[in-house]
Amino acid sequence: MKETTMTSAIQQRTISVSLIGTTSSAAICYTYVRQDGENMKQVSHCDMTCNTQTNYLFVLDAASTANGWTITNFTPTAPTILTAIAGPNQQSYCVTNPNPQSSTTYAFLFTYTNVNGSVVSHDPQIKNNPK
Repeated sequence: MKETTMTSAIQQRTISVSLIGTTSSAAICYTYVRQDGENMKQVSHCDMTCNTQTNYLFVLDAASTANGWTITNFTPTAPTILTAIAGPNQQSYCVTNPNPQSSTTYAFLFTYTNVNGSVVSHDPQIKNNPK
């Protein structure tokens, strides 16, 4: 088998998303490693600052999927350079920031839908009120 050599790779940061509750007032918490290496666990928002082109992989945690949550939409709420691709079974989204020197915040919403019909929309960069 021939080996391939990577000339460049896009940095990826994985963000675990926890929805606490099953109603439209469910709290949302995030667990991830910040760019500076600090571990963030069950926090109310994400720091998406990057110094290189970055993929942010938002993944619903096991409890959220077991409770019937899916990620049903990515919606920019202001002009943006971000792109997003839905993952399998609506359990994840990959958001790409192509800007290698980004201190800019690009507003967007994820919409989460529960099998019971409840809907929650949230920009992960803005603090919410975890329970």
